[in-house]
Amino acid sequence: MKQVTIRDTQSWFDIAIQETGSIENVFALMQATDKIDDSLSAGRKLFIDTNISGEMMVKQYYTRNAITPATGLAAVQPSGQGIGFWIIGQDFIIS
Repeated sequence: MKQVTIRDTQSWFDIAIQETGSIENVFALMQATDKIDDSLSAGRKLFIDTNISGEMMVKQYYTRNAITPATGLAAVQPSGQGIGFWIIGQDFIIS
């Protein structure tokens, strides 16, 4: 078993490719960690079974080049700008 700490915006797909080299191992990882859900939060610890087979060349490439995929979406804070925030006649002038 290997302990992995989830980074900000990492998804199960990111963990699968990072730890096994194959995105096809998403469900195997979820099942092995007893975490059958889609939520991963930064700082969460997972124990990954190192015996799950995958693409070793891909995994080694990620490890060798210190690549940590994090493809999830970050929470977007409203900026107070744009059509969803403007008031017609005040911010949004129609001429």
